[in-house]
Amino acid sequence: YIDLALHSANHVLCLSKRIQSKLDIMNFKESEFWIGNCIDSTISLLQPYLNSTINIVKDYPVDIKISGDSLHLQETFLNIIKNAIEAIEGPGIITIKIYKNRKSIYIAFMDNGKGIENDNLSLVLNPFYSTKGKRSSFGLGLTYCYKVIEKHGGDISIKSQINKGTTITLSLPTKRMIDTKSANFLGETTYG
Repeated sequence: YIDLALHSANHVLCLSKRIQSKLDIMNFKESEFWIGNCIDSTISLLQPYLNSTINIVKDYPVDIKISGDSLHLQETFLNIIKNAIEAIEGPGIITIKIYKNRKSIYIAFMDNGKGIENDNLSLVLNPFYSTKGKRSSFGLGLTYCYKVIEKHGGDISIKSQINKGTTITLSLPTKRMIDTKSANFLGETTYG
């Protein structure tokens, strides 16, 4: 049994190293795009997962045109919003906010789902870690998101409270900013 356990552990270690190396070798195609449009496209892709009990609130005091990889960022937004949808049990709200200061551009995703325990918060960006407990969840979504944001020179912060929800904030350096426009957009949409 010890040999079997060692063999299995070595197999998982080799597999995780191969997956980690794939995450490190992302091919980026830089282009200029508006963050708001990228988020809207992401929400359209998530239509099959949305139901009439989840409202998405878009709070864009400003919209920002950036230089980056729109495909990888859209996949990042998709992972985060999908996690928020899965964390909400019953009626819920997901608020997406775009804002900036002198140093950074921020995209915050706030949900009123079940939240993440404090002990697990430091682990959620680790490969293969999942709070979902499902066989279909491999625990790579937020690891991928972190790598994408890191490749863009940014960072991810996560705050959560049990039974109150989670906020995931992506920050990108303002050197990626091409243009801004006052959006003053606050809209709520029910899907399903």
